[in-house]
Amino acid sequence: MLSILIPVYNYDITELVLRIHKEAKKLNIPFEIRILDDCSPSIKIEKSDFNRSDQIIYERSSQNLGRTATRQNLALKAKYNRLLFLDADVMPVKKDFIATFLKQNQEYDIIIGGTQYSSTCPDSKYSLRWKFGVKRESKNTKQRNKKPYLSIISQCLFIDKKVFLKVNKNLKNRYGMDILFSYMIKNAKLSVLHINNPIYHLGLETNEVFLPKSLRAIDTLIALEKDRSIPNNYSSLQKAYIKLKKSRLQKPMEVLLLRMKSSMEVNLTSDNPRLLYFDLYRLLYYLEQKK
Repeated sequence: MLSILIPVYNYDITELVLRIHKEAKKLNIPFEIRILDDCSPSIKIEKSDFNRSDQIIYERSSQNLGRTATRQNLALKAKYNRLLFLDADVMPVKKDFIATFLKQNQEYDIIIGGTQYSSTCPDSKYSLRWKFGVKRESKNTKQRNKKPYLSIISQCLFIDKKVFLKVNKNLKNRYGMDILFSYMIKNAKLSVLHINNPIYHLGLETNEVFLPKSLRAIDTLIALEKDRSIPNNYSSLQKAYIKLKKSRLQKPMEVLLLRMKSSMEVNLTSDNPRLLYFDLYRLLYYLEQKK
């Protein structure tokens, strides 16, 4: 028995839903696919698109709540205890995608399938998001299981309903809430297994969109620090700041990075961005906000 839950905002999920529905039907198990549109200003699908099956439930929120709260609502309405969360802009890599999750050892609280990207950048305007995904997110199971909590990417998440509701507490509409979700899982001492059952991440943002979004994630990180939702030394960015502060180098580093800021911005919106500059650009923003 399985509830497949898909939060959606301004994205056409028709192909994903039909693909998932086709496999689930072949497995001959009780299942449902629940879709919750987070009040998209431009609706990409209509409820009638899925009327052919009683196992597909499509609803639309009356207001924009954000992905975290949308997932919460989906989980609360889920009919079954085993939940498979999928982001709207993904597509399973394997034909036996659902079956692979179902045959895993159920003693684990959370199972993560992994994320893949196309072997070549689809367009130069997506170069930063694509390169970040390929180099930082698309890791094999051995790499991910070395740091099971920090390797959690919630685009594809297989989890027990009670476990999810236990850790998905902060429902604020902020970008970059995966860091809190990861910490809550670690703090609750839940078991996490990373397996080789990835999804393709298809919904890449342009360089001009992704770069400021990455700074919004830092705003979220700092807000979570301030309200003590997470410690100040959980992420790699926080740890880098602490090292600089202990060495009394945060100010010299900020001055240096300010001189480089314009050239970094040019590079990070170019056809061939450097991830080192991306890290330094984010560090500069963190240093500025931590004053």
